[in-house]
Amino acid sequence: MPPPRPRPSVVVPTFANPVRVEVEKRVRQRLNIPANQPLPPKVQTLVADAANAATGKALDLAISRDAEAAIRRVYRPAQLEGFKDKVLAARTGIDLIAQSADVDGILARRAELLFKKREALVTAGFTTQEAMEILLADLSGEG
Repeated sequence: MPPPRPRPSVVVPTFANPVRVEVEKRVRQRLNIPANQPLPPKVQTLVADAANAATGKALDLAISRDAEAAIRRVYRPAQLEGFKDKVLAARTGIDLIAQSADVDGILARRAELLFKKREALVTAGFTTQEAMEILLADLSGEG
């Protein structure tokens, strides 16, 4: 797969210019260049490029966040409908299981087996509390 192409940097002067002015002010302080003296041309280019790049990244990030928020708003109803469908299917399945004549016997047998497992853990040297924690961990892992 080819690497993703870099997005072109967008420069919005009303956004970039205040940043460029601030960066230029800091560079002047760092290099001890008075405000009435021009920056060397290469430094001016570095300042402009850095300000444009930083504001381009900030603008790109802001627009990306707006686009992601829009995606969530636009597709949220479809996600909720999918969730409702899953809940309905689960409810239908549980109702079907509950109607079975075998449910009570299955649940009773499962309880007996869990009790035997707890007893075996206690016999093996675990405390009752430890045995219960092991059973609960086993049960939560079945999800």
